[in-house]
Amino acid sequence: MIHTTDVSPAAGAPVAYQYTQPFPLPDEVKTPSGGFSGTKARVYWLLRITRERSYSHRIGEQWGPPGWVPRFLLVEPWSGGAAGDRRMRQLREQGVEIEMQEFDPPGGRKSSTTLYRIVRDGLLDTPTKTSGARRTLHFDETVRLPLSGVTVRMLPVPCGTGFQSLISPAGSIEGIPGRPLDAALGSGSAIAPVSALNDEGYTEELRAAWRSGALVRSFDGSAEFVVVAEVDVDGWSVMPMLGRALGVLGADVIFLEGLG
Repeated sequence: MIHTTDVSPAAGAPVAYQYTQPFPLPDEVKTPSGGFSGTKARVYWLLRITRERSYSHRIGEQWGPPGWVPRFLLVEPWSGGAAGDRRMRQLREQGVEIEMQEFDPPGGRKSSTTLYRIVRDGLLDTPTKTSGARRTLHFDETVRLPLSGVTVRMLPVPCGTGFQSLISPAGSIEGIPGRPLDAALGSGSAIAPVSALNDEGYTEELRAAWRSGALVRSFDGSAEFVVVAEVDVDGWSVMPMLGRALGVLGADVIFLEGLG
């Protein structure tokens, strides 16, 4: 769950703005038969994560229904590109059941947008340990995500504040529960920018941290964390993209008021 004003009033679910990449999309899918990568993998994760997290995507002036992906996002360069429609057909052929409906905005408005949603995922079926029977994920089931049960508080601070200046002798930030994590540029943390100072570059860095496992490992060993995120002189911060990414992974993300 993401606690922020950027939420669809009707659904109360995490939202993503039109044409922007809403969360990091892994470039690979590993299956019992081998797997695949590239645009096909990104289309798969866009559909699956949207359904698992009940994301609402922006469609013009309206919010789409939670869990559904509009077609125009499936053919964006950061997802399926020009091959987006073909990638969906290939996923269906491999056992992913995807349903389709036309977007019906409120107020009698007209829309030509088509929506897609995973109904059943037969792609990542694995035999159970007891019977050897194959199990298909139905999306009315509860999905355990990597950061389920973890609370992350996002604390914005002015550029140049210095992470260590906020840490008490006890190793915490006074008045804010949780283990502190430094998200400043060059801090070496898996959640911090390596060199990027924009959403596009930082998304690629988060994707690399996800693939290596370092992103999730950053939140091992505690149920509560506070991420200290500097806001640069141009107003850019890791907070929006990082908050969405952690929310997709199951964390309860809370945005705090800044210091200074």
